[in-house]
This record gives sequence, C-alpha cells and structure tokens, in this order.
Amino acid sequence: MDKDQAIASVYLLIAFFIISIFAHLKFRPELRSPCKKPMFVEIQKEGERSKVVMLCDNAYLRLLNRCGKVKNGMKIKIFNNGFAKCTFMSAYKRISLGLLISINKENAYGLCAIPNIGPKIAKEIVIYRRTHGGFKRPEELINVKGIGKKLYQKISPYITI
Repeated sequence: MDKDQAIASVYLLIAFFIISIFAHLKFRPELRSPCKKPMFVEIQKEGERSKVVMLCDNAYLRLLNRCGKVKNGMKIKIFNNGFAKCTFMSAYKRISLGLLISINKENAYGLCAIPNIGPKIAKEIVIYRRTHGGFKRPEELINVKGIGKKLYQKISPYITI
C-alpha cells in the first residue's frame, strides 16, 4: 500500500466514524448542535497545525473575512505578517464532514474521495469535463465512460456542480 492509499484509507475511516456519530445524533435530539446550518472552516496559523472548526455565528465569520466571503469547506492559512491565503480543504476532509464535492472544480485525486469513484473513473470525469467545457447538471455524469445509472445513484448524494 503506497502513501496516498494509506492516507485515503485513514480519511475514509474518519468519514465512517463521523457518519456513525451523525446517525447516533439523529436519534438523540438533545445532543444535536445548536447551529441551524453549521459551517466548517480549516484554520492554520503559520508554523502550527491546522484545525477544522465549526462556526455557527456570523460574528466569528467576520473575523475570518480576510479572504472575502468565507464559504463552507474553506481553508484559511494566516501568516505571521497578517496576510491570509484562502483555498479549500482537501476533498477527503470535506467529504468526511458531509460537504459536497464539486465535479467541475475538483482534480482527479480529489474526485477519488467520493465513495465508489476510483482513479480510473476520476480521470474519465476530468477528461469529459475538459472536452465538454464542464458539467451543467450533475446528471451529465452518466455520459462519462464507466458511470452508469446505478453508479450515478450511489454517488449523487456526494456531488455538486
């Protein structure tokens, strides 16, 4: 098993753990989050490890607005000089938090975070996206080599445009 496969396995294990917690919370309303729509943001200060935090209040978001509008699944790296670099969390972190993966923006490696999508199909998605100018609707994935109606039904809860 190479390093990438080991990392992917760890992220999948974390995803199953989080899903089992969410399933448990469904039946225990007293343990649910007070947030109506929680937002997950990864924050990293220069020289420190990154932390994924759940934000509920817009006041916290205003503190992080160095990158313009903060979006769900964003990664913010804050440098010692006060500047910030904003990107998105890895697809594996986003999927483990229950966030959707964009089939128009994610690279082949990130598309492999979607359950039932391997490197070969991920590469086919990227090729189809390049040759057709992106996807207009998620249902267009059925036109990709290797994806039929059954596979599309399995992956549709994890994807967005």
